[in-house]
Amino acid sequence: MKKLYLLPFIIILSLTTKGQSRNPKKIFELGIWKGTITTDVSSKLEYYSLIKFPRVFQITINNNEIVGYGENIQGYSNIKEEILKTTDLNSSGRYLCFCNKKDSLLSCNFPDFSTSDTSFSFSGTDIFDFTFKRKINKKTYSQIIKVLSEEQYNYFRELLYYTSYVKNIKAYLYSNKVIPTKMYLIKGDEVEILEEKGEWLKIRYYGKKTIEGWIKRSDVE
Repeated sequence: MKKLYLLPFIIILSLTTKGQSRNPKKIFELGIWKGTITTDVSSKLEYYSLIKFPRVFQITINNNEIVGYGENIQGYSNIKEEILKTTDLNSSGRYLCFCNKKDSLLSCNFPDFSTSDTSFSFSGTDIFDFTFKRKINKKTYSQIIKVLSEEQYNYFRELLYYTSYVKNIKAYLYSNKVIPTKMYLIKGDEVEILEEKGEWLKIRYYGKKTIEGWIKRSDVE
């Protein structure tokens, strides 16, 4: 397994002064987060974290190539500078804690993440900015699932979807890849791709009401 360029989460972090973030979610809550180095504009490194308590899967991409990935345990605690069992971590709290997946103990010695700041540095080095990604594109989606095991894919599955657009004039929705419904989407409609099965895609569409169903792969870009 590649381990290069993984973020050194065990290093003590120091928050930078950023003020109120435009992102309403507290850093590293449930979802996909993208990290970039803001102090080096020439850097092509991108860090993606799939977070679903108590596990986090990290992927590092450099110039569109995966150069590192791995899984850790992550959670929150209201206690600082004390040794905790991973089973004592919570899905929310004041302090953010990390440990290796195989470790049974960890030191919760991290900055206060009760604010909405999303920029911080590692021991005073490069500053990283993390943003919550409600949407990822197909290329990033394909890169992520390439390195996930079947068990990991199933665990993080609710986070893994990408967006695309209907390219045909009409795209009928199917309830189970066999039976067509009376519902259809039209050219230009944006859909979330939730699952791929051969020539079929399971999609979610946000209109007057949220719709899920199957459409033919040939109906989207």
